[in-house]
Amino acid sequence: MAKINFQFHATREETSAFILNKVKENNLKVVILQTFPNFEYKVIDYLNISEEMLCKAEMVLLYMNQPIKDEKNYIEFLRNNSGFLCIRLGKQDNKILSESTIGCIAENENLKLWRIIINQYKKTMFKGVYIIGEYNGVKKYYKDHRYTQKVKEMYENGITIIGNGGNNRYILESSMESE
Repeated sequence: MAKINFQFHATREETSAFILNKVKENNLKVVILQTFPNFEYKVIDYLNISEEMLCKAEMVLLYMNQPIKDEKNYIEFLRNNSGFLCIRLGKQDNKILSESTIGCIAENENLKLWRIIINQYKKTMFKGVYIIGEYNGVKKYYKDHRYTQKVKEMYENGITIIGNGGNNRYILESSMESE
């Protein structure tokens, strides 16, 4: 069993379009999940999913097989439906864009496909950012943090790029992925 966690900045539209493409390309099952204020989920077949549905989601889970339904809470759902690829879309408005994540804890064929999908997304992105701590002002360079061309343009036009918790600001310093 292996764990993968990839943090990046992309617009909700970019990530949704990428997910939709991979879902249709690989005939994946989709679960759109909400954890707050109440746990809710919807299982959607790849033929019925739309970019708009994905774009509005808090979290999207991708499965190679049909997930088990009728779970009553988030922990129970995850426990009974392992092997998924989880995409958490960052918050986005006309002033800020927060970090998104893609990750999994999986094995065998699931892990192989999830690695391929993540690596394909990484190759479309720039890498390299400075992160500035909100409270202490410490600035540190992270050479492997990724972001898209659209995010770079938004940043250059004044959008604030922040971390998942909102406590860190990002300064984009790019080099295009060359792997």
